[in-house]
Amino acid sequence: MAKRCIGIDMSSNCLSAAQLWLEDGNLRIEKTFNAKTRRNTDSPSQLLRALFNDHGFDSSARVAVSIPNESVYFRTLRTDSANLDRLRNDTVAALENNLPFNKDRIIAQLCCSRRLSDDNYSVLAAAMEKTSFHQCINILAEANIKPDCVEPAILAVHRIVTLNHPQAADGRAVIAYIDHSHLVLAVTENNDILIVRNVPIGPVSDSGADLAQYQIAGLLSRETEITWRKLFTEELTDQTIVYLAAERRVTEDFQAAVAEALPCTAVIVEPCAKLKASLEQSTHNALWIAKGLALGILTPDETSTVNFLQADTADTQPAINAKKEVMTFGLLIAAIAVVSLVGLFTRLSSLEAKYTNLTNETRNVFHAALPQVRNVVSPVVQLDQQLQSLRKDYQLFAPFGPTKLAPLTVLGNITKSIPPHMNIQVNELLVTTESVRIRAACDSFDTAYQWESLLQKIDGFALAEVQDDIERLPDTGIVNFTILIPAKTEQKI
Repeated sequence: MAKRCIGIDMSSNCLSAAQLWLEDGNLRIEKTFNAKTRRNTDSPSQLLRALFNDHGFDSSARVAVSIPNESVYFRTLRTDSANLDRLRNDTVAALENNLPFNKDRIIAQLCCSRRLSDDNYSVLAAAMEKTSFHQCINILAEANIKPDCVEPAILAVHRIVTLNHPQAADGRAVIAYIDHSHLVLAVTENNDILIVRNVPIGPVSDSGADLAQYQIAGLLSRETEITWRKLFTEELTDQTIVYLAAERRVTEDFQAAVAEALPCTAVIVEPCAKLKASLEQSTHNALWIAKGLALGILTPDETSTVNFLQADTADTQPAINAKKEVMTFGLLIAAIAVVSLVGLFTRLSSLEAKYTNLTNETRNVFHAALPQVRNVVSPVVQLDQQLQSLRKDYQLFAPFGPTKLAPLTVLGNITKSIPPHMNIQVNELLVTTESVRIRAACDSFDTAYQWESLLQKIDGFALAEVQDDIERLPDTGIVNFTILIPAKTEQKI
């Protein structure tokens, strides 16, 4: 799967960018950009916007940004195994006495750790001021850029060196990078950076051969020997290789001057030896760091990295205040209780209002049914008493009638006589003292006659008979029919 990433190097005197493309293990430089930012009128945010608006950089690609070498402080610390994990979790506290700033003003991360003996370790930490970091982030935000990684520039240089010179990842080596104002020395062992030193050199003149200055070669040689002796407590050997890299082209004269001053081999790094690019892109030395930044995201397993973006996010996480959390929790519980009580009282008021309406409706029904009753105490009880009285009167005089066909009894018996599987719809029911007439509809003639047989079995019905007007509707197929049921007469005493 193809991947694309943009590396942006925002140094103090220029802004460089490189867009790299990784596909099937092949790295290719797609686009590059480089512009000076020495004047006060030069706006980094405008230059960054121009990358996407004018120069065709992919706005959807992931972005890695470098912090200038002079803004990053590297410190080598000695510790034991018991404190190693604490250093990893709280690097800022470990650097509190090793930087000229209060710990609240810095962000820091561990670069690597090296075991010296059974219980002794040497760790390299990188730190920078929060103010400088946030200035960088704000410039990116003005250009609508959200970086995925913000790291020291020397890590990008190290990545390019090991890509183009794989032997640098084995054993010990020295990387020397020269920009417009600093000499940066990094000593590595088995691809881990053990120490980084930023040595000011002052502005480099544009006259003469690029970097062919013996004073810089002498400074590089002297600082390399000091750094090597401090780190390993031994002298440089002819097996050591010093990799030379710079913003400008490193000349053979400069290489020879370094090799003459040091008892080791000096190698000029070709920044694009393993990258496919056009002639203009491959010879542009100012894009060193930008290419290394993009490479770090495209091949994250190749080298370790420091991401100040993660360090700042972790550092800004608020500490848990137990007392405050308990108070907040208590306030939430109290608020929930108050809301619940308000809801209960509202529900109670609603139920009381409904009860009042129901009572009024009951009284209205009572007055409509029994207007002669003036003294109303309990409408429901009084209605029930009146119904009981009417029921007794009916039971008293019913035997003197010709039949006992009570309408509700007839309706109940007819309803019970219809089996669930019969699709019968009763359209009309007429109950008299002598007979019952039913007009109904069903789906077939058989259903009508089957129901006729069931009705004949009902106690109180003399005979159920389907009348001759039975017919099937031609358009719907529904059968309409009438059943006449004479009532059984009883002897009067």
